[in-house]
Amino acid sequence: MEASPREGVSGERGDMMGGADGAILALDLSYPAGVVTLSHEGRISWRRVEGGRRAADLFPLLSEVLAESGVERECITVIGAGRGPGAFTGVRVAVTAAKFLAWAWELSLVAPTSLEAMAFSWRGDGLVCPCMDARRREFYFGLYRREGDLLEVLEGPLLGPEGTLREKMEAWSEEYRDDLFLVGYPDRSIAADLPAKEILPLDGPTPEGLVKAVSAHLREERFVRPLDLLPLYLRRPDAEERRCREGR
Repeated sequence: MEASPREGVSGERGDMMGGADGAILALDLSYPAGVVTLSHEGRISWRRVEGGRRAADLFPLLSEVLAESGVERECITVIGAGRGPGAFTGVRVAVTAAKFLAWAWELSLVAPTSLEAMAFSWRGDGLVCPCMDARRREFYFGLYRREGDLLEVLEGPLLGPEGTLREKMEAWSEEYRDDLFLVGYPDRSIAADLPAKEILPLDGPTPEGLVKAVSAHLREERFVRPLDLLPLYLRRPDAEERRCREGR
């Protein structure tokens, strides 16, 4: 995995960097290296959120981001949350926090999938397969077509083992007759055998990728009512699986 910085400010400009009437607050904790961002007037302030301390660190890091950006809380008009799939605790914490803040601060709420945020973390155009470790020797993945700030969902999100990932990528390469790029976390031992033109290893979405995913939903007016937002789980948590095996 490439090492990821833990905090910073980005100056990349573009329409996706702020809401039409204010700033965008976005968070995604589905990955081992979660991220909380605040984008306003062409700048992104952000912090990485360590997997083991998502619940404890989220709001203190949010306060740091607000202070660093110099943006008043009243200037935030939109909150975006990566709704999964991914780490169960991370998805649950991000969705719950976003629902609470949207309700308490009276913000518009959008919720792209975490794989969309990964797809937008790739800077190229074309076919992209975001992939993340789902444990139990399985992967979360999907197929998307990226064209600038637009992202078309072609298939997914999906869950499957290494063989399914490889078979799907081979089928997509044959069907679309185009180069396929892989972004995220395929195990190093299998990455070389996957039919990808290029592999960009990431342990979570970039701050810019998350903001672009949120902004894409905002432009398309794909708003969600706080009470209607649910985490995207593609399987049951480990504890529930164990209880089922034990007949409890």
